[in-house]
Amino acid sequence: MKVLFVGKIDPWCSTPCGIRGYFQGLVKPYFKKGIEVTLISTSPSPSQDCPRGEDPIDKRCKPLFLRQLLKFEFSKVPDGALATETLGGTQAGVLPSSRRGLELVSVKGSANSDVNLFSFVNVSDREMVSRSQSLFIVALNAKSLVLKIRGFFSSFDLIHVQRIDQALPFIFFNKPVICTLHGKGSAQALEKNGKIVHLVYTLVERFAISRLDHAIAVSDDIYNFYASKYPHSSNKISVIGNGVDTAVFKPRDRQEVRKRYGFSPHEKIILYLGRFHEEKNLKLLVLSFDRLIKAGSLEPLRLVLVGEGNTKNQILEMIRDRNLATKVTILPPVSDSEVPEIICCADVFALTSLVEGFPLVVLQALACGVPIVSTNVGDVHKVVKNDETGLIVDDFSDESFAYCLRRVIENSNRYAANCVRLAHQNSWEEVSNQNIKIYNLVLNGKEDIHENLHS
Repeated sequence: MKVLFVGKIDPWCSTPCGIRGYFQGLVKPYFKKGIEVTLISTSPSPSQDCPRGEDPIDKRCKPLFLRQLLKFEFSKVPDGALATETLGGTQAGVLPSSRRGLELVSVKGSANSDVNLFSFVNVSDREMVSRSQSLFIVALNAKSLVLKIRGFFSSFDLIHVQRIDQALPFIFFNKPVICTLHGKGSAQALEKNGKIVHLVYTLVERFAISRLDHAIAVSDDIYNFYASKYPHSSNKISVIGNGVDTAVFKPRDRQEVRKRYGFSPHEKIILYLGRFHEEKNLKLLVLSFDRLIKAGSLEPLRLVLVGEGNTKNQILEMIRDRNLATKVTILPPVSDSEVPEIICCADVFALTSLVEGFPLVVLQALACGVPIVSTNVGDVHKVVKNDETGLIVDDFSDESFAYCLRRVIENSNRYAANCVRLAHQNSWEEVSNQNIKIYNLVLNGKEDIHENLHS
């Protein structure tokens, strides 16, 4: 089976991103099951959120650009022209070039290896993306490209897009289109971009979802949103949560990993790892931490924030204003190999988000034996069981969040086994099995996928 993935994904980027993690989580089990994957990315490369130069591999590997965006041609790469590099355990062949347009990267492994197998095609226009946050425009841009390379798409059995608006260029081809719903598209468009973009997005969303072959919601909350908004399409939406690679994310010696990052073995560490963005609500985390510091009973206490984003300066200012600079460590995005290590440094992982689907990082932390304190968003409640794997805060007050942080930190050791056990119930292997079953049902023309999915 040949599957074309479409999403705002840069596989070279080290910035934590749920959709990127979703793609990378599925690629390995897909490969083991004999499924070939090609990724078309609508993400600029490099972007402001994912600066290429920060990764050692990126200093050596330049993007491969073939022609300009609307002058796409396939070119046969001569033997020996590719430079082989190692990227997170994966062999990546990259042809150096500086031209903007289409990026094509082959990542290959043998049938007996444990590496990922995929092809990467970047169709983004960096300037256009910076002018508009609406991927609807990017999708239209992709359609112009698609019309010129029909032969490229004919080789795939189905197309799997990661946002409903991204389905638009592909539903006009005679290929099954499946969409994973990672968020509430039109609702988020209203919040971020205003009424006009919301109206356009809703029209695109309504048109696209009615013509999808099937959709996968990563949480019950997202399913309920789309099922209530588009009831005539609710029968073509299934719920399949995110997963975790338990071979990578597992408990490690806390003192040893702390030593590598210069953290004291005696500190109680509260960790956040992800984007600095309004919806992540990091103000609440800083305020809660400030409350704990002033209480004094948990000293020594440290807050570690890992990531980048548009609210970083605001968070830095809050930290300075509250004289917390000596007790807060802010790190840039870490490489994939470092994520499990930095998680294992923590006594508790904090998630203060206003909106989530099924956050990958929560499962990753649990797999490392680290309990969670989280706001009650998305499907977090499915894996964060009160007083078993952490605590859920039902309101958004810093008083409540600080209280829950204190309770978990004081009892963190007793949570570890529960966290690991629950994470193993949500592996990428299981998620891939369910996805592949949907693929086969769609390809075989089954209409009632709900009934057949769990049979």
